[in-house]
Amino acid sequence: MFRTLIAILYCLLAVSAMSATESYNTTVLQAAVYDTNFGECMAQLKDSPSSQGLDCKPGWVTFSCSGDFNSKSAGNNKLTAAQIALLSGDLVNVQVTDEKKHNGYCFARKIANLKLSN
Repeated sequence: MFRTLIAILYCLLAVSAMSATESYNTTVLQAAVYDTNFGECMAQLKDSPSSQGLDCKPGWVTFSCSGDFNSKSAGNNKLTAAQIALLSGDLVNVQVTDEKKHNGYCFARKIANLKLSN
């Protein structure tokens, strides 16, 4: 019984240690706002977090406008940055983690707008 408990504890620690964070440049394809699901706001990225080796549903990231993973204000500011990138067509640098998720979609810790050279 004790060995079984130790084995389960070891497995739980191993799973939590496998979460990852990646930072990469991409473009925003869509921005979306929801009443309750997906952390209430998301962006679809050209380069999916799952293509970066993260354990996420493909295509989209959540900014957690619901306030679960950052303040509501921070989530809305991230959404605004994504909307600006969508309208301008400029690149963004995103930092995405699979440690925190809304409905299977990974959380974007950061989004930074990058100006394309003229």
